[in-house]
Amino acid sequence: MKKLVLLTFVLLLKSSFCFSKIILPQVLSDHMVLQQDTEVKIWGWTTNTSEKIEVWGSWNTDTVSTLADKGRWMVRLKTPAYGGPFTLHIRGHEKLQINDVYIGEVWLASGQSNMQMPLDSVSKGYRGVTHFRNELQKANYPKIRFFDVYRKMAETPQDDTPGVWIVCTPENARNFSAVAYFFAEQLHLNLEVPIGILHSSWGGTNAETWVRKDFIISDSILNTHKLQREGRARPTEPGLAFNAMIAPLQNYSIQGVIWYQGEANIENYQIYHPLMQKLINSWRNQWEIDFPFYFTQIAPFSYRKRTKPPYLREAQLQALDISLTGMAITNDVGEAGDIHPRNKRPVGERLAKLALSRTYNRTAVNDMGPVPDTVIFKKGKAYVSFKYASGGLTGRVNETSSIKLAGADRKFYPAQAQIKDSILIVQSEKVQEPVALRVGFDNLGEVKIINTEGIPASPFRTDDWPLIEVED
Repeated sequence: MKKLVLLTFVLLLKSSFCFSKIILPQVLSDHMVLQQDTEVKIWGWTTNTSEKIEVWGSWNTDTVSTLADKGRWMVRLKTPAYGGPFTLHIRGHEKLQINDVYIGEVWLASGQSNMQMPLDSVSKGYRGVTHFRNELQKANYPKIRFFDVYRKMAETPQDDTPGVWIVCTPENARNFSAVAYFFAEQLHLNLEVPIGILHSSWGGTNAETWVRKDFIISDSILNTHKLQREGRARPTEPGLAFNAMIAPLQNYSIQGVIWYQGEANIENYQIYHPLMQKLINSWRNQWEIDFPFYFTQIAPFSYRKRTKPPYLREAQLQALDISLTGMAITNDVGEAGDIHPRNKRPVGERLAKLALSRTYNRTAVNDMGPVPDTVIFKKGKAYVSFKYASGGLTGRVNETSSIKLAGADRKFYPAQAQIKDSILIVQSEKVQEPVALRVGFDNLGEVKIINTEGIPASPFRTDDWPLIEVED
């Protein structure tokens, strides 16, 4: 009888061991790119709740280990300078192997529809980028890899997200985020290292849903003015997109973030600047590192009779006071009749120019479009100097009606302008004593002031007069 009980116990033990599993998050999988020259986190779960887990990469002989705690485990593994392909090994009661691993530079790309928009023409809303067939034919970069995060929402932070790493080939690239692809291409060509993109975006989403919920509700102003649209198929409430599409990535080492969003927050533009501060801080808090965050100013679009879009662009311009940020200006690549402009290459390239200059210390005379520095009103004229205007400015400033002056009566009139070196000089016969200047401060945001890098200036105004509301 004792022998029978002992045999039964041994069989049960073997059966339990056979069904035990070591589980990895899906972002740790074949074809991934790990951040170079750092300690990356490798983590997962095991049903053998307190076993020893060992991890090593084929790039050296170092092995790191840890004991699982209630089924969870994590180690930090040093990565060398760029290279590959490598294999990553995980061993406990079973052994796992991740193949075709490269080491290089990893960036997170996020936002709403203009970040989601793919290279190829896939719908009426997403018509493909300019010359998309030619772009796809050239998209043969096996050392660029994309991890697309599935679009879903969650009430609480999630540990994992569905997704696979995809190698960049002409066949695979059609659904890649166009902006992220052009960004990755420029980094790859200039740095000559593998590039990994974690792509997590969702069309039509407001910024609040990408922020940790506690960061919103603890701020009385943001909590009062947050956008919440009930009954929609996409997340709008604070934290819903963050929980499902950002939180699962927080252990994955990244170099920085690129962001294209804003159209969905035009209605509460007043809080967009502090909202972006909260978003950036909440993400940096999750990764425990002050990474660079480069974002895109919303592109020109007619917006019917709405009057708020230029104020959202202004809020984005103001967000440049957040540390380690930069902005890709897009008022020369928009389409008045399409909120998803097709010319995405300059957008990705301008974000890459910021990264190459500020993150990788590659020399650029002007890594961003001109933004106003000082404004002086003197003898009936406005004199504007600009940052990012080294080498002078050019432009057909009198071919646009978007440059306007106002006096104390707050009535704006079209003005005449000229550029001398890097100074914009503006005057109007109808405004003898100007006190306010607006340049491109309308829905189309047209600004024909260009620096030596060929990047246009941001729309701006010098006044802080309140918006006169116009109904849609």
